[in-house]
Amino acid sequence: MTTPASLERQHTLATAVARYDELRMRDLLAPGADDLPAEEQPEPGPLSQQEALELLALSEIIARNAFPDAGYRYHLLGPSVGPLVPASP
Repeated sequence: MTTPASLERQHTLATAVARYDELRMRDLLAPGADDLPAEEQPEPGPLSQQEALELLALSEIIARNAFPDAGYRYHLLGPSVGPLVPASP
């Protein structure tokens, strides 16, 4: 089963982002089943259930690495600390 912990051992932040981008673009660009004639199968097609879970796990890894102390602050101080994602400059 794909979990953030199992993928975190396999990927650096750079490779996690690259794999996330690859899966996300494939998900966005895959034609829907209604868009193709019945006899034509999409190549490479929509994400499998395993790939969708991998996409979610990778997004968690990326979020943890981008803001490593955000979750800790939130659990320590509660929702009164404000948004977890810092404002853009």
